[in-house]
Order: sequence, then C-alpha cells, then structure tokens
Amino acid sequence: MGLLGLIPGLGQIICGQVAKGLALLILTPIAIVLLGVATVGLSFFVSPVVPIVTAVDAYLVAKKLKEGNAVGDWEFFPK
Repeated sequence: MGLLGLIPGLGQIICGQVAKGLALLILTPIAIVLLGVATVGLSFFVSPVVPIVTAVDAYLVAKKLKEGNAVGDWEFFPK
C-alpha cells in the first residue's frame, strides 16, 4: 500500500478514503504548481516530499484497517 501512496491520493482511495484520496489526487499538482509560481521554483524542493508523506499516510491507514480498527474518512496519520 505504501508504494501506491507515491501517487498522492491513490493509496487513500484504495483504503476506502475516497473523498480524501480524490482531493489529494486533484489538489496536490495544483498546489505544487501554484507554489512553484509564487516562489519562483520552491516547489522543486517540496514536490518530492509530498509523495513520501502521502505514502506514509496510506501505509498507516492500511495498517490500522488490517488490525480491524475503523478509520475516519479524513483521518491523517492514524495511530
């Protein structure tokens, strides 16, 4: 599940957090482009971090689901 999280939102969609996943899938590229325009290229340094963060979130959501615990629709980084 973690590798699928490298495409922001895909891992969340597969884990059942469809609204959160679609929001990440659509808004992440827009936010990175806007950040790049607003800061004249700062998104070059930020954009590699976003897939890693979403992959970790997808992994933690999948782990919690596998343990039989419920996960909220918009829950990030469950414990």
